Amino acid sequence: MHKTMTALVLAGAVAASLACNRGATAPTAPSAPATPTAAPAQPDAANAPAAPTAPAAASGAGIAGEPIPDFPDYPGATRVGYEVGGAKPGEYVSKIEAKFTTADTVAQVKAHYLKSVTDGGWTVVKQKDLPNEVEWTVSKAASRVEIDIETNPTGGTKVSIERKNLQ
Repeated sequence: MHKTMTALVLAGAVAASLACNRGATAPTAPSAPATPTAAPAQPDAANAPAAPTAPAAASGAGIAGEPIPDFPDYPGATRVGYEVGGAKPGEYVSKIEAKFTTADTVAQVKAHYLKSVTDGGWTVVKQKDLPNEVEWTVSKAASRVEIDIETNPTGGTKVSIERKNLQ
C-alpha cells in the first residue's frame, strides 16, 4: 500500500510538472526527488522567475538565458548561473548576471573580456589584476559592469559578469 501511494504521488508530481512546463522554451534545472512521506509542492506562479522570451543557446550544457549586451558568453564555457533582476531604488533600474565555468586559464578569459572592454568603449573604473584573479568594474553611458574571473578550486576558471543599468 505504501509503495502504491508513493508511486501515485510521484506520478502526480510528474504530470503536474509536465503540464506547468508545456510550451516552455528553456530547460529547467531538475528538482530533488520527493521523499515518500512528503506531498508534492504546489507551484507558485506569482513567485516563479520569468523565463527569457527568446533564450540564447548556452555555449555548453548549462543554464539558458540571454547574453549580456557587449559581454557575450565566453566561447566554449558552460553557463552555471543566470539571473535577471528589477530595479533597486537609488542604485539601478535593472540588472542581469551570468556565471560560467571553463577549462581555459584566467589569462585566456581575461584576454577575451579585455577585448570586449576595449572594443566596446568601456572605461575601467576599478581594477584588481592578479595572476589567479581579475576583478574589473567598467562603465559606459548609464551602465556599469562587474567582471570577475578567478581560478576555480576544482579546475579551470570561474567567470561572473554582472551588468547594472543605471537608468
